[in-house]
Order: sequence, then structure tokens, then C-alpha cells
Amino acid sequence: MAKKNKYSWTHNGTQVTRRQFDTLQVDELEQAHKKSKREGNELIFDQKSKEVDKIYDDILKHPLEGEYKVKTYKKIKEDFDRQVQEKIPEVEQIRLPWASKPQPERDAVYNEGHDFDQENREKKNPIVIREVKPFISCLIKMLEDGLKYRQYPLVKFAINFLLPLRANDLVPKPRSNGDIPNNNTHVMHQGYLNNRKIVGTLVNKLSSKQTQNKEKIAEYTVPFICEEKHIPIVEEGIKFLLNQENYNQNANNVKIIDLLRRKKPCGFKEQIDWKKIQDHYNLAAHVHNFGFIKENKTLQPSYGRAFVACCYRHLFECDEKTKPDQIITKALNHMSMNTDLAYHTFTISPPQQVHKGLLLQATESGLVVTTDGSYAAEQAAQAAKDASTTSPTKINPNPPPSPPQACLN
Repeated sequence: MAKKNKYSWTHNGTQVTRRQFDTLQVDELEQAHKKSKREGNELIFDQKSKEVDKIYDDILKHPLEGEYKVKTYKKIKEDFDRQVQEKIPEVEQIRLPWASKPQPERDAVYNEGHDFDQENREKKNPIVIREVKPFISCLIKMLEDGLKYRQYPLVKFAINFLLPLRANDLVPKPRSNGDIPNNNTHVMHQGYLNNRKIVGTLVNKLSSKQTQNKEKIAEYTVPFICEEKHIPIVEEGIKFLLNQENYNQNANNVKIIDLLRRKKPCGFKEQIDWKKIQDHYNLAAHVHNFGFIKENKTLQPSYGRAFVACCYRHLFECDEKTKPDQIITKALNHMSMNTDLAYHTFTISPPQQVHKGLLLQATESGLVVTTDGSYAAEQAAQAAKDASTTSPTKINPNPPPSPPQACLN
């Protein structure tokens, strides 16, 4: 069955596909650019660029189905800019139809449909997680398998649900400004806060939102939502994702059955059946209500950022300076709580017990988790106990026969 055309892509009264429409508009901009060069007047191209942007505005703001989708609007605008730049590479990005809009205008456009697209659709119908700790245990198992069998999609899914980064923050793929995430742009926080050691906290020095023609985004800190015993494997997962070799592994011929049953290594994949991964690791068993995704009941890595932000206050004890209503703002590195509305998409039932020995604390640069040292002390005590039970002085009930006397010289 053909997919319904959501927008009215027509040219000279004829219905066309969006790609055909894009091509026609790019061609007109190319002609305007050539005319600008011939006449030595850049305003010819710039005026045409604004006209084309207005055409897309009229189409995208009045879709056939009557539902203004902000994310789709922004994606189509950015995609069209990319096509123009590929066809006319000598045109600076700042002169392209979408990029040429002043930032305040772009923000206003994005916010215009924000309430319907996010708050009404998602906040009023959230995904409900009743058993958050078993849910996280499933993610840890997924992460362990992904690392063991070198499977990028599994590691990516798990990590996206264990700390609140954007879905591609840790993917070493060149961004529009040429930046590539690596082990220097995402590092573990080392230090102490109020005499407590900081653990399980990542410093994000290069947000994926840091792209061309945008102001510098200051580095900020994000903690993992796992227990202290799982911090090392989450750190390993982060390093795995940032590794170019892991990212570039062959993925073209790797099917979902190859990942889950045959344990075949796999690099980054744009498209994959996330539902089969979700079901294989039994995540749905801990979801009481799929809320706004009830039609396909599929969790995707992009939902992880909101999930983690909603989890913090339920999984950690907070110090007196960390206010519950500020936690999501800090976790997402937002400037104000108004921006958080789009992320109230999960309802988390509080577990019977918070993570033992860990404290969530707010700082100027974000959130950190600190430890009281009890877990390290337990580990040291267990190691000492294990060493004592394997001591060389322990009597062997079945000693080997004594060697011949001559061999003792």
C-alpha cells in the first residue's frame, strides 16, 4: 500500500514527490546563482533563497493531514540545505535557505508547534516503567553481549539508555562542521566533591548539537544511572562506541538474526529492527504502558535521553542543594526548565531502594554522582577474603608424590 503523501508537493499544478520537488527547487537556485555571478550581484541568489524557503514554509506549516510536525519541518529544511550545498558547493552555508534565517527566527519557528508535537502527544501519554532496576539489568546484559561480540547496535542501544546524551553524541561520524567525537571529547570525570569521590560521570566536551554556525556549547557532566558495580562496563561501552574501528566494522550484510542468534560482529547501522533487540533482552516485560508509542511498542535509542533524565531522582539519593525540579534541566544541559517539557515522556515507579552508597549532586557544569566508598571497601574486603582462601599455606588433601631425592639438588 502506497504511503500517504502528508504534504502537498506540487509544481506548476502537477503532483510530484518530495525528492522531485527538491530537485526542481535546487535547479532554480542554481540558475539564480549563475545569474548572480554573471551580473556580479549576490543579492539575486540571496533573494531567491528566501523565496524558496518561504515556499517550503507554506507547505510544511499546512500539511494535508492537518498536523504540524516540528521535527519533520526542521529535518526537511536542513536536508534541502544539504542538497543545495552539494549542487552549488561554492555557496557559503550561511546563505542557504534554512541556514540564512537568523537564529531567533529559527528558534521561533521550532517553538511554534512545540506544544502539540511534544507536550500534548507525549507528556500526556508517557511510557510507564514500573520495574526500573530489572529494566536496567536487561540493558547491562545487552551491553555485555554487545561488547563481547563486538556489536555496535547493541552497545549503542544500551548506552543511550544508561546516560542522557543525544542518540549520536558518541558516534564517531563527522558532523557538519567537521568535528568527530573521540576519547578526548568525552572523558570520565576525575575528582572529589565535598570529600566524596566522583564516579560514573562523563564529561561531554562535544555535544552533537555543536554544529556549524552555532554558538559554542560549554562542556557539561552526565552521570550513569547504573549501580556502582556496573560503572566499569559502562565506561568500556563508551570507549567502544568512540572507537573508529568498531564503528567501521562491516554492517551491510548483517541481519538482525546474525546479531541476536549467530552473535556476528557488526558496525554502525542507520536502520535496524530495534523491536527485535528490545524483545530479545526482555525490556518490554518491565514496561507497564507504552504510552505514545503504543502502536508499535518499540523503544529506540533516541528515547533513552528522556528515560535517563526521568530516572535520576528515583534511583539516587540527592544532596540538599540538588532540587528535584532542576534535575532534568541539569541532566539535559538546558538553560531553563521550559525546554524540559519535551522530555517528560517517561513515568518511573520508584524502586524500593535507591543505589547504595551513591549521591546525586548538582554543580555549575551539570550533575555528578559521588560515592561514600562503601562499595570499594566491600570489594577490597572480598578480595582479601578470596586471597586468604587460596593461600599457599592451605593444606592440600591430595598432595603430589614426592620427587626423587636426586631432583632436589
